[in-house]
Amino acid sequence: METSLDERHIIDSEHLRLLRRAYFVSAAVAGFYVGMGLLYVVMGATLGNIVDSIPTTSGQSGEAFPKAFFMIFGLIFTLVGTVLGLLRLYTAKCLRLRTSLWVCHLTAALACLEIPWGTALGVTTFVILSRDSVRAMFAGNRAQ
Repeated sequence: METSLDERHIIDSEHLRLLRRAYFVSAAVAGFYVGMGLLYVVMGATLGNIVDSIPTTSGQSGEAFPKAFFMIFGLIFTLVGTVLGLLRLYTAKCLRLRTSLWVCHLTAALACLEIPWGTALGVTTFVILSRDSVRAMFAGNRAQ
């Protein structure tokens, strides 16, 4: 069954709206990852200070708590989560404005690395953005 041009536009607009909402949810999940990274930073600093304050007898060397490992791991986790979250929010904006098709593809490719839900989001994004009618929507806004 063939759909008319107006029906195709309505369907594509609805799919892009739902995809935009999915990127908002994905950005919220990335925000959760940022919180977990900050938890590692605080845990490393706190436990490191506690272990450092334990007195040792002379002749015994105290075990060094891997404070730096926890803090660096947490900072990297926080940085990556922040960048991914902001990129997903920007992608949601691009989907609303129908601009920057390459940003949407980049974000979809990065989302595919998060198995299984990110992969589903990324593949769905590629399928929706590969339609000629959706590409025309993005190209029309780029020309303006």
